[in-house]
Amino acid sequence: MLIRNLSKPENLVIGFVNMSNVVPASFENLSSSPKRLSLEYGDLHREFHGEIFQLQNLEYLDLSSNSLTGYLPKVQLE
Repeated sequence: MLIRNLSKPENLVIGFVNMSNVVPASFENLSSSPKRLSLEYGDLHREFHGEIFQLQNLEYLDLSSNSLTGYLPKVQLE
């Protein structure tokens, strides 16, 4: 709900915020794709499916100090 009203965040840092009820895939619904997204210490406890990598402009992602499970998708470097 909080990030839904942001216009065009380039750097989105939501660290040290309890997001235990947030599904990581919900970040796909941002109106524009940030270049940097930090969700460190977010208390995320869900299976990570990698949908967050669908954000078109994403260059940096910090998910450190969360309890996510699952696999990271294969990434092709250009």
